[in-house]
Amino acid sequence: MRGLVILSVLTVWALNCASVPTRDTSGRHWSCDEKEKEPGARLAMLSINNKHFHGYKFQLSNITFSTVEKGQSDCKLHLELDLQETTCHIINPKSFEECDIRQDYETQVNAHCNVTLSITEGIAEVSKHSCNTEPVSAEKMVRMCPDCPILLPLHSPEGLESVKAGLRQFNMDHNYTSYFKLMEVGRIKSGYMMMTGMNYYAELAIVETDCNAKSRIDRHACKPLCPDEARHGLCKSTLLGNGQVDVNCEIYEALNASSPRTPGRECGHPPHHIH
Repeated sequence: MRGLVILSVLTVWALNCASVPTRDTSGRHWSCDEKEKEPGARLAMLSINNKHFHGYKFQLSNITFSTVEKGQSDCKLHLELDLQETTCHIINPKSFEECDIRQDYETQVNAHCNVTLSITEGIAEVSKHSCNTEPVSAEKMVRMCPDCPILLPLHSPEGLESVKAGLRQFNMDHNYTSYFKLMEVGRIKSGYMMMTGMNYYAELAIVETDCNAKSRIDRHACKPLCPDEARHGLCKSTLLGNGQVDVNCEIYEALNASSPRTPGRECGHPPHHIH
């Protein structure tokens, strides 16, 4: 499928950011003291989730280490944080604190982050963070839930067929005037059932395009609308072994949706290519 954004959650990947600091704008006066580790961890979570370009939002699980490095007129607060993946995709407008934690049996992804906050004249900002993330191990999953669907690599050919089927079904069924295209695949699982055979369960993020849903057009030529115009959605699709497709999508209106986290993404209204 052209245009797929693929991130395999079955491999360890990193979230690194040091270019644009996230500053606390609450007006709170920060001190150079380890008692700042809790508010520092929350500011770190805001920074991590706001600069997280793919996948799902995270919540804080535990502060595993904190230390203060003091200078003459400022200081640095170093934190080590354990995070848990939530069920909210980054396009979901909810605050990460409102999101549900993904359960272990759903193959939860965990993260360990090193964060540095700089505190100068009572103002704090997250100057850098680096996170390593990985899913619950396959061995643990088998012990916890041997009959649960297993997580597949996001480049699984059969899994991607289920993604295409879900997207096609949504565009056939919805009442919006615009065609929606795939933004990225969130996750794909598979499981066997006696009555239907091998079933595939996918989560996919979609975005509204500049193409009319009912016109005969080259779907590959459709471009996402700009963030202030485009609806986004997270769909959960099921492709049964007998070919039956079911899809349910939660759609976020443009003005309330989080901006897509794809830097340099093209948007606009290019000419349509009609078949």
